[in-house]
Amino acid sequence: MGSEQRQSMFENSHGFQINGGYFSIADRVINNYNDPLRDLWDAIKDVGASHNSETRYPPPKCHPDTRQHILEILHRWIYDPSWADRVFWLYGPAGTGKSAIAQTIAETGQREGFLVSSFFFSRGDPKRNNARPLFLTIAHALATSIPELRLPIEEALRGNPTILQASLEEQYEKLIVEPCKVLTELNRFPWVVIIDGLDECNGSREQQRILSILATIFSEHIRIRFLVCSRPEPPIREVFDTDVFRPYLRRVALSEILRPSRDISTFLTSEFQRIRSDSAYQHIPFPSSWPDPGIIDELVQKASGQFIYATTVIKFIDDEYSNPCTQLEIILHPGTRSVLDLESDSPYHDLDILYRQILLSNPHRIHSKLQKVIRAVVLMPMLRRTTVITPPTPSFVEAFLMLQEGEVISTLRGMHSVLDIGGPYDTIRIPHASFSDFLRDPTRSGDFFLGDERTWNTFVTAHFLRAIDHYSRICDGDGNGLSYEQDHLFEYAWVFWGYYCFGSNLDVETLDALRNVDFTKKLGIHIRNYLHRISNRGQSDNTGIRYFFIGSERLRRRLQMEPNVPADIIRRFSDPSHCLCIKVSQSDIPDAVLHQVLDAAALELGCILLRSDSVFGPLIPFEMPRLGALHDTYPTIPDFFHSDRFQLVSVGDGCGCAQKNASSNHLTFPCSQSSLDGGIYHLELDLAIKKLIPTQLFQFTPIFDD
Repeated sequence: MGSEQRQSMFENSHGFQINGGYFSIADRVINNYNDPLRDLWDAIKDVGASHNSETRYPPPKCHPDTRQHILEILHRWIYDPSWADRVFWLYGPAGTGKSAIAQTIAETGQREGFLVSSFFFSRGDPKRNNARPLFLTIAHALATSIPELRLPIEEALRGNPTILQASLEEQYEKLIVEPCKVLTELNRFPWVVIIDGLDECNGSREQQRILSILATIFSEHIRIRFLVCSRPEPPIREVFDTDVFRPYLRRVALSEILRPSRDISTFLTSEFQRIRSDSAYQHIPFPSSWPDPGIIDELVQKASGQFIYATTVIKFIDDEYSNPCTQLEIILHPGTRSVLDLESDSPYHDLDILYRQILLSNPHRIHSKLQKVIRAVVLMPMLRRTTVITPPTPSFVEAFLMLQEGEVISTLRGMHSVLDIGGPYDTIRIPHASFSDFLRDPTRSGDFFLGDERTWNTFVTAHFLRAIDHYSRICDGDGNGLSYEQDHLFEYAWVFWGYYCFGSNLDVETLDALRNVDFTKKLGIHIRNYLHRISNRGQSDNTGIRYFFIGSERLRRRLQMEPNVPADIIRRFSDPSHCLCIKVSQSDIPDAVLHQVLDAAALELGCILLRSDSVFGPLIPFEMPRLGALHDTYPTIPDFFHSDRFQLVSVGDGCGCAQKNASSNHLTFPCSQSSLDGGIYHLELDLAIKKLIPTQLFQFTPIFDD
């Protein structure tokens, strides 16, 4: 056996390709797996923008026997062999059923084989309100829907894996246009890509950019058509009105071709019959003619051609916790001035009355809990996404507002006609953009108006500060004992409280939160852990400390802009990042060594401040001898930073010691005003900063990069 030659499994083989593999050779196992389509799928799998995505369930779609005319027009366009109109723009105002039509065409396309890809934008979903995943989604669908395109797209991905992070233009060119060009004649047609809700993609420039990218395919003989559905917003119209699009575009206004009154009447009649025959309501004594034909006519008139009105009415009436007859009476007889006192010439007048009546029927509105919950649901997807934030699930909203478990679901009971509400860990969604629009327009929503951006920042700031204080007390600052949602909210609040505070109103609620918030527990843990690892010559993450400095600097700038801030707030936050008060229990350490260790700690923290600065950061050497250098002389130095020996007491210079010692050359000194047991020391970070940079350059004002 030992003299026998092993034969290669690939000996004399040629002209083949292996994509992934699992080989066993004697006692060795070689696993080599590389699937570029898997990488592409991993990049988009959580987006949930396709017509059959669970994220969108249940999707809006056309009721049987409605929208027949526009569906026929679209069907003829899809199968038209002339290919003159490469893009079909279906547009109309909010609530006219564009998404339902797009969904119905997508489902038809899946059955008949013409659908290549679908992407449904959603303003309220941070994963579907931007263009980033659009062309990757289309490319993956091309590779899986059209067998001839699978290999060219795989080769494009394998040849340049960074294409997944490339610009939208490059992704479109390399993953869609070039693979399609490889096929000189596609073996079947039609192929359709559906893009719905383009106006719900963040930013008019991004919307125009998407259209400009799509237009690059016009010069190629690629037989793919695009159905684009949106509101007729000016930025979108401007691009479609250019010479680039005109020869290839067909546009249809829903308002010009639909017979909405007939379709809405058909829908309402069918749905009322369904509700009446539903076994869930078998105990309800419906009147024999419920509802009267005149009531359906009245609702059709109030709908004013907006299907969203009709669907919202049905959702409100079909409430498992209510009597459908009573719910219908609420719709027909609003009866309160707060509902009726709206601008009568608004195109959404009756829809607005309906939305306000739904909100006013909720008992929690009296104590403003409903408004706070809805504001949190609407604003959370809009929060600054420098880091990943949990979607607005009931559990996360409870963590944000510090409500009891189960309170959000009970507060939103009866709101399912305007919100999609599942279990405690299911994302709360606003199924139609018209409700968000209503809440953001003071002339439409009145007392339910969410406010302007400064009001949003104020709302978020107050709750972030309260969350920091509340959860610091519960877990002593380290996160132990908190639920996933509470811990995630705690960390997010710590990172961004200063960002939102800078843009807030500094109203009474916010000032009260600033007055009471306790930063010391969490900041103390970050500082202690950082110094412990550094003193042990280890690597340590300083971002928790850095974010506090960033937040306090932003607050300091904001206080300078506000002339009437109470004096106690100004004293507390005038310059908290330049002085820390530390309690030290180190009776076994000589004073000389203690000062040496504390001075080194001050230098470490001052270095974090400087490295956060765009001007002075590059001047600081990457390695500077501080705590780690003391390890050889004092091997037990890491023990100095245990929780029972080193504690952060306060930030800032509330006792005035720093001013009295302004001329001192030391970076740390005992507090002369403290009555606490143990040694209380001030760490002067501004003095540490002066030692870290050349004197002639010192004029330090933090300019944080974040």
